[in-house]
Amino acid sequence: MKVWGINYDGRFRRIVAAGNQQQAADLLGVTLYAIRTWGCTTDNPEELALALSEPGTVWSRQEYAIDAGWIRVAPQLTQGEHHESTRPQEIAR
Repeated sequence: MKVWGINYDGRFRRIVAAGNQQQAADLLGVTLYAIRTWGCTTDNPEELALALSEPGTVWSRQEYAIDAGWIRVAPQLTQGEHHESTRPQEIAR
């Protein structure tokens, strides 16, 4: 299990713990090309701890806003669902 991250839309960073790159891309709602080109695995301790606490759950926070809290965007989406269909929930900073 690895934690993958990507600048989702130029404003928000999204992370997810997944078994492989394709699964991470599917959960993040991006193409495999996008995660290979602009995404990466992370070694950030905060991102690792959060994502590995709930594998398959997508987390988001404003890019470059270190003081911003992480928001649960979508727990374990199935193929064809959109992240925006799940109401975000902010967690502790």
